[in-house]
Formats: sequence, C-alpha cells, structure tokens
Amino acid sequence: MFRFGEKFKVKEELSSSRMGITYVSKKGEGIQPFPVADSVVAAIPQLAISADGLGFVNAVPDPDGVIRRVPLFIRYGGTLYPSLALTTYMRSSQNEAVIIKSDSQGLVSIKAGEAFIPVDKQGFASLRFRGPSRTYPYFSAADVLDGRISQDIFNRKIVFVGSSAEGLRDIHTTPFDRRFSGVDVHATMAGALLDHDFISVPTWNTGVQGVGALVAALLALTVVLRFSTWATGLTFFCFLLIIPASSTIFLERYQVFISPVPTMVVFFISFTLLALVRFRSEELLVLNRERQLAAARDCAIVGWASLAETRDTETGNHIFRTQKYIQAMAQHLVHHKALEYRIQPKEVDLLFKSSPLHDVGKIGVPDSILLKPGPLTPVEFEEMKKHTLYGAEALAKAESASGITDDTSFLKTAREIALTHHEKWDGTGYPNGLEGKNIPLSGRLMALADVYDALISDRVYKKAMTHEAAAEIIRNGRGTHFDPEIVAVFETLEDEFLAINLEHADHKS
Repeated sequence: MFRFGEKFKVKEELSSSRMGITYVSKKGEGIQPFPVADSVVAAIPQLAISADGLGFVNAVPDPDGVIRRVPLFIRYGGTLYPSLALTTYMRSSQNEAVIIKSDSQGLVSIKAGEAFIPVDKQGFASLRFRGPSRTYPYFSAADVLDGRISQDIFNRKIVFVGSSAEGLRDIHTTPFDRRFSGVDVHATMAGALLDHDFISVPTWNTGVQGVGALVAALLALTVVLRFSTWATGLTFFCFLLIIPASSTIFLERYQVFISPVPTMVVFFISFTLLALVRFRSEELLVLNRERQLAAARDCAIVGWASLAETRDTETGNHIFRTQKYIQAMAQHLVHHKALEYRIQPKEVDLLFKSSPLHDVGKIGVPDSILLKPGPLTPVEFEEMKKHTLYGAEALAKAESASGITDDTSFLKTAREIALTHHEKWDGTGYPNGLEGKNIPLSGRLMALADVYDALISDRVYKKAMTHEAAAEIIRNGRGTHFDPEIVAVFETLEDEFLAINLEHADHKS
C-alpha cells in the first residue's frame, strides 16, 4: 500500500512490476504523471519474491469521501506499479502488455491485454458497481480452512482474500453502500476488466455539456416568457427529471457517463432568474393596475361627493373636514385598548376615502326641502331622512356592479356610513332605529364627525357655534346620541378637531 503526503517518508525498494508498459503520445509531449507516492508499506521480501505478481491496494476517495474511481497505476521511485485488480487480471489473462496513450492534456486510455480501459487525465478508471457490498460471493476464511466450503466453488475463479475489520480502516463509502470493504473495491474493478465493462467519459463530453447548457438556457427563456404558470412549472419539473434520466440511460446502455449537473445547474439558475424577472414584472403590472384602480376610485368618490355638493352649496368644506375628523379618530383607534374598537391601519385609509360619500343620497332630495332656509315640517323631515336610503341604495348598486363584495371594499364602507350616520346610540335615530353596537363603527364615527361639523359651521338657518359649545353638546350626547367610547376619543382629540376646523374653515365673501 502506498502512502501520500507523509512528513517522514520511509523509502523502501520494490521489485519491478513485471509488466511491459508502452507509452504512446499523439504529439510527443510525453505522459502526464500518475499519482506519485511518497512511501510504501510493502509485503515482506519472502512473500514478494514468491508472489506471482504485486499490486497496490489503495482506494482513493473523491473530495466528498465517496469512492467512484480508482487509480490503475501509482508512480513510486520513477516506476509505475499497477493496482491489485489490474495485476490480477493481467496474470489471469497471461498477458503482460500494457499500452498507455496520452496527449497534451494528459492520459487518454490504457490498454491492458485485451481490455481497453477508459481513464481520466490523471489515470483513474471509473468503477462500475454491480451493487452494494457483498454483491460478489463472500466466504469466511475460517470455513474454508476448516473444510466446510467445497473446493469446487473456487474452481476456475479469481479469489480475493482480505479482511474487513473496522480497525484496518478498509471500509469505504460508495454510491451504493456506506460500508463497502476494500476487497469489494478490487473485486469490482477486476470484474469490470474481465467483462470489458467500463464507464467512460468521452472527449466530447465538454462539448455536449456546453450545448446542453445553451439549450437549457434557451428553453428556460422560452418557457418562462411564453408559457402559462402551470405549464412553466410542469416543464421545469419534467426537465429536471429528463436530464438525469437521460444521463442514466446513456450510462446503463452505452457505459458512457455524461454529467447532468452543468445542464441542470444552468437551467435551474436561468429558470430562477427569469422567473424572478417575470414575476417581478407581473407584480409591477399588478401594482400599476391597482394604482390606476385606486386613482379611478378616488376620482369617482370626488365626483360623487362634488355632485352632492352642487345640491347643497352651503356645506362648504364640510366633506373635507369630516374626512379629517374621521381620519384622526380612526388613527387613534388603531391603538385602542378594547379589541372591538381597535381597527387595522389599512382601515384608516378606507374610512378616510369612503367618508365623503356619507351625504351622496341628498341628490335624491327635492331642492325645496334640501335648500329650505327655515325649519322643516314633519313631512319634509321624513323626506329628508330618506337621503340615507337613497345613498345606501346607490352605493349598493355600484358595489354589485363592481363585483367587489369583500369587507375591504370602499363601496361597502361608504354604504354603511351613508345608511347609518344618522343612527343614535339609544336607538332613536334613523332610518332603521339601530341601537348601540348594532350600528357599524364607521357609522358611529361619522355620526359624531357630522354633528360636530354641523354645529361649528354657518348654515342659512343658523349661526356657527364655538368649539366649546359644540364640544359640550357632544359630551351631553354621550350614551344617547353617541357611542360613549367614541365621545372619549373625541375628548382626547378635541384640540386636533379645533385645529382642523380652523385650518379648513369656510371663507365666504
């Protein structure tokens, strides 16, 4: 067994490998070196002299610790020494001729007797495993020595004698088994030599992988940009199955290994990047459509509210001020201690955008009632009450026509406000006489905002009150006209209400 990379090297003379080795180089560059050993643990001289042939037992794993290939020769002291499996095959075939072919890039192939062995540039041959450990027949040495095994079993067979004890560090990991003994490795290589059954990596492998990577990139581009989401996903998984399956078919049928990894990696990376670009583009389109819809919604709200204002020019900035009152109270309720009053941040904007439509139903009220400068008669007041129903009905039709029926629809919130902003906490309001928390929170908020703004604003039939007087009326309406919790919110925000009123006061010539 050869040793590599030892600090203290023990030099030991070995006898010749007894093989006739011929080097063939296409361009005269000479052969690239096989693995070079620093020292050797050799058989005792008496056994070495009497042995019909010598071979090393090294099994060199890949960087991940898995054995997939073995060196056929190791260079030591300027001489090439064959592996145990190769020596065994050469002695059994009674042919000592070895031809080693190389080019400027390294080794190309090794011809041992009648076996043409494909190798990589460093002189390693890929193992073609027949299965897990003990695929070949195993017999206990003790049973053989005791005569419990018939000698006929070994007639005309190649027999490897070895030990697989844990302490000998001769247990390896292979693609088929995590406990594969060293003697199994040699038997597998010898079986491949006898059957002329090898795994080869063709010289055109790099070209095929390059073409595969290009095709993978083009396929990913076509699939991601042209196909639907379902078709894209299906193609992705099919491709990831087909490529390794194709590699397996080539390996099983033609003993040619073409790694599927480069093609799969290129496809996966290309697909992922293109999919991210596509999804981001679609996301931006959706966001743009949402912005356009939001803008259209805001325009519709302003249009409807402006239409209502044309019927009642005395309201001035009433709509804008009530919007700001609603917004202030809603923002306060985001952090309200009571869960039933707490609202989500996104609902603040919903209430702000919906509140201008609270009086849209006044479009249906006759001018003789809507613009009357004095008190309304009972009959006229009953007609005025219907503006809540007119507004709710119009918004319900708009909601139905839009197809938007979820709870986050601004039309739903606007309809609630239009219908219920004249309901009272004690059930004496209109149009349905709702009581307490049966009144939607949006309606309770607008009830207070609407009354407060009406009190502090000039109308043809009354003069504006001071903030203090209006606030006192609001407080007196706690538990009768208004929700007590909403009045408490108003008291907290009184200064803000006053600031809004002063900033957006009506200015009449």
